[in-house]
Amino acid sequence: YNSGFSTETQPSFSFTLSDPDDAESIGFRIQLRRNGTLVTDYTSALGSEGEQSFTVGQAAGSGTYNDSKGDVGQNLADGNYTWQVLAIDDSGATSSYTQANSGSTAFSVDTTGPTTPGQPAAASSPTNDSTPTITWTASTDAGVGLHSTTPYTIEWCDSSDFSCDPLSSATSATNSYTVSSELDDGTWYFRVRSTDSLSNSSSNSTTGTVEIDTAGPSVPGDPSTTTPTTDTTPTFTWTASIDSESEEEVSAYTVQWCEASNFVGCEANTDTTATNSDTFSLALANDTWYFKVKGEDDLGNESAFSNTSSVLIDNSAPTAPGNPSTSSPTNDTTPRWIWSVSTDAGVGLDYYEVQWCDNNSFT
Repeated sequence: YNSGFSTETQPSFSFTLSDPDDAESIGFRIQLRRNGTLVTDYTSALGSEGEQSFTVGQAAGSGTYNDSKGDVGQNLADGNYTWQVLAIDDSGATSSYTQANSGSTAFSVDTTGPTTPGQPAAASSPTNDSTPTITWTASTDAGVGLHSTTPYTIEWCDSSDFSCDPLSSATSATNSYTVSSELDDGTWYFRVRSTDSLSNSSSNSTTGTVEIDTAGPSVPGDPSTTTPTTDTTPTFTWTASIDSESEEEVSAYTVQWCEASNFVGCEANTDTTATNSDTFSLALANDTWYFKVKGEDDLGNESAFSNTSSVLIDNSAPTAPGNPSTSSPTNDTTPRWIWSVSTDAGVGLDYYEVQWCDNNSFT
């Protein structure tokens, strides 16, 4: 028996006995040592020569276990084992011991699983990555070593008791695994166990969690400001966007503006602000400007844009009216004056202001 590592705790050993005097009966004595310490010592009853065998834990039968080294039902503990056997004839003469594997370790028993892996965790939680990469502290194995290709089994479920049916699972060659199918928003629970090359398994790790959040916040209210206005750097305000998970106001907004209501060609016209208000730092030209805003949560999930609002910027005066004229001289004490009208390219005319005085310096 020379098997390397095994989970067998009651191995069987076979060997051949022979005696030059065929008329004599012959028996054997077999010894097993674990890490150098004698653990099994059995002497058989005499019998015929030829193929013989011994199984650890077998009944003594007509033989004996020597010095309480071994017994019926014995199981070998984990460790490295040597074994040797000699022949005994009916006159009590013995051969020398024959050592398996020339006295070196003949086989090793390994029934112990690897150490329990560390608690699995994502790089961040909450996260908007619906296929997160999960890592954990690696296991070690003092026996045969971790399985060469699939040492880890990872399981996940949206229930903390892992009662999902079916339970999602995968194997990994390293202490890292990237979920291959997108996870729904919510809290997911992960656990991992390790396996050695003999299929001995560790216990499950401590449960780790990751919160998936791919939902954008609510759409902000329509941006508003005074319009028309002479202020070329107007301040816009809007109803705050609310995060879908925390149900709190978000702290990031993107404002976009354009002279075209369809915003074509204005992709670069954006500004960011941490509150639901934004004052322009660059002066806007006289024109009608269109604005919209979207919110962003702490994970980078964005809302849709708000409805479009507009503001008319007009800080240019109308054209000067023509010179006023009336009939002169006249006996009309309430004369009527007329002039060429002004024009205004912006908001349009509102009223005329007329002044009069009895001197041409208007003092």
